[in-house]
Amino acid sequence: PISAAGIRKVVVEQGDICCLVPGGIAEMFMLDPTNETEQVLIRRGFVREALKNQVDILPIYHFNHTQTFSYILPPSLNAWLAVACRKSGLPGCFLIGRWGLFVPHKVKMFTVVGKPIQVRRASSSSSSSSSSGKIPGTEGGKEGRYEPTEEEIEMVVAEYKEALRRIYYTYRPADGQRELVLVDNHTLNLGSISRS
Repeated sequence: PISAAGIRKVVVEQGDICCLVPGGIAEMFMLDPTNETEQVLIRRGFVREALKNQVDILPIYHFNHTQTFSYILPPSLNAWLAVACRKSGLPGCFLIGRWGLFVPHKVKMFTVVGKPIQVRRASSSSSSSSSSGKIPGTEGGKEGRYEPTEEEIEMVVAEYKEALRRIYYTYRPADGQRELVLVDNHTLNLGSISRS
């Protein structure tokens, strides 16, 4: 599993790009072939880390990825399985593909990369990149680390949601009429899903 320390190591220490799938295992259990929606779990940890390290977020959407496999078990068990997998630390792969095997169905998949979301702190006007190439706010170890406010996080989350909607409704295939549902992890519980 990804961690804040792992993100910092890749972005700050190594100067590389960090690619994340924020939905993770929890999003896998939101798949429902009987539902005419495409559900995406919106988390905030990666937004918090982007703010701490002042790195932009690049929204990406993979179209038709939910059509590559079929469920073996009924979607009504998803909430129970999600809890069991979270507690055990094991992913619950109850999916099948072609010929009843773990071979994906043939579907046309494509990826759309959106415009970068510029992640700036509310107080970033006073701090700019130093000539050494270090990201402001990351010097001095843990004590000197910046902690973003909830308001800052929510502003970026709102931009991220809008970027995903723009990508989805601009590029979804003409024959695909599934609606996009962004599920907020702040309101997600076992029995019901709050849609935004």
